[in-house]
Amino acid sequence: MQPIAIMHFINRLRRPPRPIYQRLKPERVQEELKTMLGWSLLSSGKAIQRVLRFKSETAAVHYAAFISAQATDVGQPVHLTLDERTLTVKLFAPPHKGRATALDMGVLGFARQLN
Repeated sequence: MQPIAIMHFINRLRRPPRPIYQRLKPERVQEELKTMLGWSLLSSGKAIQRVLRFKSETAAVHYAAFISAQATDVGQPVHLTLDERTLTVKLFAPPHKGRATALDMGVLGFARQLN
């Protein structure tokens, strides 16, 4: 398979405003995750993760590009790790003053859209 590079060029002066959501306690996040197939809370409590396996590397790359574009459009921080046909998606709340913040309903809502 030929290597594939995905590049995003954004010509905006700033990110679109993200709705302000109330930060969730870890217990509330766990309750929400029970209804979200495949998602789990990382041990730090500051991110959720899902591991997806595809039949081909091409499909994995295309889905990673889709998630990246969606996250960019709404200002959702995301960390994607692609290892052959396995894609790991980690979602975080946007940082506040350079520091990680607690998860909110915006992160969980974005994750639900990916299901």
